[in-house]
Formats: sequence, C-alpha cells, structure tokens
Amino acid sequence: MSSWKKKIPQIKKAAAKCESAWVEALDSCSKVDPPVGCMTPCVLAALMETLKTNTTVTHLDLGGNGLTDTAAVAVAEMLVSNRSITVLRLYENNITDVGGLALVEAVKKNSAIRSLEIQGNHISEACASRFVDVIRSGTSITHLDLQDNEVSVKVLKKLDQVLRQGPPAALPAKRARNRSS
Repeated sequence: MSSWKKKIPQIKKAAAKCESAWVEALDSCSKVDPPVGCMTPCVLAALMETLKTNTTVTHLDLGGNGLTDTAAVAVAEMLVSNRSITVLRLYENNITDVGGLALVEAVKKNSAIRSLEIQGNHISEACASRFVDVIRSGTSITHLDLQDNEVSVKVLKKLDQVLRQGPPAALPAKRARNRSS
C-alpha cells in the first residue's frame, strides 16, 4: 500500500474537523469572505459541504483565490442544494468554460442567486452566451459580471440588455445593472 493511502483515515479525520469548524463558524454568519490564498482543496471541500445545508450565509466571496475549474464545479454542486446564497463572487480566479458551464447549470436550478461575479477568469464567448440564454429563459440572476474574460463587447452588451429587461414575470426579482454598460 502506498504511503498516501495509509494516511486516508487521518485525512478524513482532518476533513471532518475542518467541516465541523466551518459549521460552527458559519452558524450565525451572513457573509463569507475568506482571506485570499486560504482556499486549499481540503478547506474548499469542507466549506462547500457545509454550505450545502447552511441557511444563514447569503454572500460568498471567493474572488482572487486562484480557484480552478475543479473548485468552480464544487461551488456549482453546492449551489444545487443551497437556497440562501444570493451573491456569489468568483472574480479573478482561473476558471475556464468547464467551471463556467457547471455554474450555468447550477444557476438554472438555483432560484436564490441574484448576483454572480466571474469577471477576470478565462470564460469564452460560447460560455458567456450560454449565461445570456439561461438568463433570458428565466432565472433569478439580476447581475452578472463577465468583464475581463474572453468575451466580446457584443456579447457583454447583449447580456446587459437581457439584464435590463429583467426576469420573466413569473420570477419576482429586483432589477440590477451589469457593470459592463
């Protein structure tokens, strides 16, 4: 048996402690904004697991933490269960279309998210267009920042137009402007 496999029980124990610490720390918290650079894979996994059932956190800011597609997929999986987070900031990370498309799917299933900031990543025109299509078809998103990605001004203007129109009448949501205008 390789040496890392021998450490699996220790890793699981440490992860359980980390998750327990998050549960306790987030119990009365509405905003989570961990310091830049503290999101190790273990810490992120424990945070995402905790947030799946958390009902107090409304703002999650993971911007500037060097998060990759793996982290974005974990965030997307958490969003499918969580119904309290309304503001999600994932700006200035290393998220590509893999993570972006996972977030698109999560936004379709999550009626709580109002604001999503993913500027300064590596999102392509095609992925950005999927966000526009999803918002147009009806989501709770009223603010989506895709600036400083691989997205044309044309798509950013289309996004701004869709956001200005607001959600279909069936979805009650406040209107907000995209910063791309």
